[in-house]
Amino acid sequence: MPNHVGSIARRLMLLLVCTASVLCACTCDAPTPDAAATPERGGTLIVALAQEPESLMPYGTTSAAAEDVKSFLFNMLATTNADFGSFSPEVARAWEWSPDRKQLLMHLREDVVWSDGVPLGAEDVAFSYEVARDSLVGWSTRAWKRHVTACEVVDRHTVRFQFDTVSFDQFRFAKEGWLVPKHLLATVPRAEWRKHAFGRAPVGCGPFVLERWEAGQRIVLVRNEHYFGHPKPWLDRVVFEIVPEASTRVERLRAGSVDLVALEPRQAADLRRDASQGKTQVRVLNVRGRGCDFIGYNPADPLFRSRVVREALTRAIDRRAIIDALCFGFADIFEGPFAPMLWAYDASHSPTPYDPEGAKRLLASEGWQDSDGDGWLDRDGHAFEFTLTTNADNALRMQAIVPVQAYWKAIGVKAEIQALEMQTALGLRTERRYQAYFGGWNAGLSPSGTIESLWSCTSRGGRSNFVDFCDPAVDSLNVLMAAAVSPDAAAPFAHRIQALIVAEHPYTWLYNEHTLVGIAARVQGVAADPRGAYVDMDNWSVQETPH
Repeated sequence: MPNHVGSIARRLMLLLVCTASVLCACTCDAPTPDAAATPERGGTLIVALAQEPESLMPYGTTSAAAEDVKSFLFNMLATTNADFGSFSPEVARAWEWSPDRKQLLMHLREDVVWSDGVPLGAEDVAFSYEVARDSLVGWSTRAWKRHVTACEVVDRHTVRFQFDTVSFDQFRFAKEGWLVPKHLLATVPRAEWRKHAFGRAPVGCGPFVLERWEAGQRIVLVRNEHYFGHPKPWLDRVVFEIVPEASTRVERLRAGSVDLVALEPRQAADLRRDASQGKTQVRVLNVRGRGCDFIGYNPADPLFRSRVVREALTRAIDRRAIIDALCFGFADIFEGPFAPMLWAYDASHSPTPYDPEGAKRLLASEGWQDSDGDGWLDRDGHAFEFTLTTNADNALRMQAIVPVQAYWKAIGVKAEIQALEMQTALGLRTERRYQAYFGGWNAGLSPSGTIESLWSCTSRGGRSNFVDFCDPAVDSLNVLMAAAVSPDAAAPFAHRIQALIVAEHPYTWLYNEHTLVGIAARVQGVAADPRGAYVDMDNWSVQETPH
């Protein structure tokens, strides 16, 4: 079998040498905007999106683009703060617990109205809770509501949540989910929720409202004059331009025709280098993010039923070389169901090492040999070859998939790349019509909720647990983790869960990405943090003449 590993390493090393000057010049974060500056009211901010949202229906979408746009239109009962453990009032102005902590009374603001002018009340909150829990709607985070057994209307502006267990995540489970208007959606059949026309003409209570949606081109939002945060938002308009090409998005950012772009690592490094040389005024925000990329294996495929085979495929890949060459220091190696920034992640865990010879031995123990000397492994007359599916609009994945394919080739495994439009790729994944899938998650903020949604026996067969993972021991530990009174008490259970899941190698975890955002100099108030780029958008403003 030809030795391809050395040539892979040489190619990646050449790329590292070519980018070394960029890395040396870009070790510090760009300064954040002057928070003390008085915002100027008015103006239009333009955001470039890689893909068009499939809908703006709360609880009915899965794409990051849809969630980003919805965050401008809808509100929750409370806001998760940057520490991920505390919360600030939003539609709920105050709350109080019963002595046994199995009841949570939430008092709503009395000045919140929907963008059509109808007042928001407790009936809307209770209705939103029912929708979030409904299996026919199929919200991807529905498991978070599992232990919230009821949402009762106490009076016009008060609701009471009931719980069947006590845990430190109770408040998060209750408050999470967009609020939706009962007067407009109560008659929508839940089985038709995702495709309902409301998703193209939403009515929310957030800082902006939808003005128009030009399919395939742009989504235009305008200030919500009914917004309870008046005089905010400061902006008149936010326009989401659909710009599929990553290079075009950055070109437009440099040229000043867009104001905010989510960046790939190479783009961030290039912009920082040019900013340090006075060639651009674009700022780059870099924070440790929630984005985690991985390769998931379909356990129904005979090739991937063996844990040993899945481990071998992970050992074959030099993740550090890929991160150094393609992520420019804006990513970290990790393994497991939790993002490294969360308390649940076991930082003492040693990731599966790069070990191509060990990978070959593991595959040989499963009967995979190069019986005919053609450089490819086979068993019982069948070659070890499969299709690796990904979404073509993610530039980093399209770059990383090339060395992944080469590393597998070096151990005799053939992977054909299938790069598809995002919704097509997600459809194949959901229907289990894939062999291996290169994708990613924005890690959930509730470790126990993440396990229930992605790694529990009850989630097997669903949209999120697309590798159909099921281990009763993990489920039992998750019950204990959820019932713990504090993160410190829950951490041992979380660490054991991480160890059990990683030992099965359902994924090859590749990297935990940083959140990278390019921002035009005229934009003020944007302060990305690990929650994402779109936080406190009602504080955003522009200081120059609008586009």
